[in-house]
Amino acid sequence: MNTRSGKLSFGRNVLPPVAGDSAIRRILRASGLCAVVAAGLAAPGAAAAQTQAAALAKEVPSVNAAIGPCSVEFTVNDADGKPVYDAKIRTHIAYGFMSVRKMDLEVGSNADGKARFDGLPQKLRDPLWFRARRGAAEGSASYNPAKNCQAEHAIVIIRNPS
Repeated sequence: MNTRSGKLSFGRNVLPPVAGDSAIRRILRASGLCAVVAAGLAAPGAAAAQTQAAALAKEVPSVNAAIGPCSVEFTVNDADGKPVYDAKIRTHIAYGFMSVRKMDLEVGSNADGKARFDGLPQKLRDPLWFRARRGAAEGSASYNPAKNCQAEHAIVIIRNPS
């Protein structure tokens, strides 16, 4: 170890001094153990990160169509009644005069199997059909915003027998 030149060296590895570096930290940086020690020191922060990730997982993903005041929230379950994570729920909306305006929407469910569509129009010619799919399993639900503007529905997805 050579410290006369102001640089810490171990054989061929030469590290420039960093302001505020302690001798232990310089040795750890040189040996590559700094990442291991930093991971051990960051463990208390990791618990906070896990808590924040759990809070984000509980947040209901939503998509806003911005064409009306109605909304519908879905809970996607499998045949056993367990919530399905990342089930893609899709719908096609035809609205406006003679239904010439069209919009396709899609949102994925969270860990609780929940997803929400906001900003749906209240007046439609036909009810909206929502189709949920996860792999080979799929299911559907109908929603009529004229009857219930703020609604909650459940979709049970089952595997196709083919």
